[in-house]
Amino acid sequence: MNAYKTTALIFLALSTVSCATIWSKKTQKVHVYSNVKEGRLITNDSVIHQLPATIEVKRDKKDLHLTLATEEYKETYTIASQINPVFTFGNLLTIPAFGAGYLIDLTNKKRFSYKKHIFLGKFDEETDQTTRNAEEYIARHAITNDSVVETIYKREIQKTQNRQQKQIAYDDWSFKRFHPAKGTFYFNILTPSLYMIGISSENPNLSRFKNKAGGMSLGVALDYFYADKQFITLEIAHRSNVFDPFYFLDRYSYDLMVDKVNLSVMHSHRINRFNIGYGLSFDRVFYNYRVWKEHWIPNDLPYELYMSDDGKKQFSENYITLGFSGLLSYQWTQRLHVGVFYKPSVYSIRSGQSSFNYEHVTGLDIRLKF
Repeated sequence: MNAYKTTALIFLALSTVSCATIWSKKTQKVHVYSNVKEGRLITNDSVIHQLPATIEVKRDKKDLHLTLATEEYKETYTIASQINPVFTFGNLLTIPAFGAGYLIDLTNKKRFSYKKHIFLGKFDEETDQTTRNAEEYIARHAITNDSVVETIYKREIQKTQNRQQKQIAYDDWSFKRFHPAKGTFYFNILTPSLYMIGISSENPNLSRFKNKAGGMSLGVALDYFYADKQFITLEIAHRSNVFDPFYFLDRYSYDLMVDKVNLSVMHSHRINRFNIGYGLSFDRVFYNYRVWKEHWIPNDLPYELYMSDDGKKQFSENYITLGFSGLLSYQWTQRLHVGVFYKPSVYSIRSGQSSFNYEHVTGLDIRLKF
């Protein structure tokens, strides 16, 4: 048998082992203790154990019931059944064998277990968690020295105070993440996203309104909260109808190239994690149309010029548009905001001619705020 077959057989053997079935017993030992003096543990309604006690119980899907009793007191505690860690983690090796170990272990009760250390405590309703923790530690370790008991209580009080301070600090930090206070500034980084640039028929060589998809953009913005739930945003962004991050190195590979440099001023309202903004938009549009040279075009492919009747091979224009800006976004994390934007232009200022004219930029808005 060669090494490959030996390795395969070993792997197959390991993959088909059901860990809980092989390595776990039908019963398990649990350690039971209590803060009740002279308390006794009753199992199976009749078996009595002096506490603290170590008992052996059968593994089962059903919860375990233990009774704590004295001459004047009797109470039954329910201990929840849980999945045996041996079943959960021990069978990971069998995943390549379609989880054979998990399937085998599902046929028996060895896949269940109970807590190894069980504390049966008797407390008043007013007893705080610090006292409960201290008495559980004392009972579990059978501590009787008064000075040690006092030290344990002080330690648990300190632990509780530390937890409370950490929780207060976390709550304060978490609240500030989603509830910016008046006077707060946020610097925004606008990341590349998916959007559409709408070019009107007023642009040369276009006989109708045309939408061009894009993905590469770069922008920054600044938020100022002049009130707790209202803020002003100043934004500048550059978007093009391309997806290639290095398009500026080979701009002439595009027959129709549109760049829009946008400046927006928006007034926004914050509702929980949502931001709703509206305002004015100013665009500087750079429009470039270029027809490929004839020798780049295969002779056997039909080719129709986009140009009208002047026979030009290239046309460029830049102009200014005025319009509006809208943004709806949601704060996913402390820094990440995701939403949609809509920036319609309604008036164009062109060389020699200005008029009312519609264009737009709309799409996803993904930004990080610091």
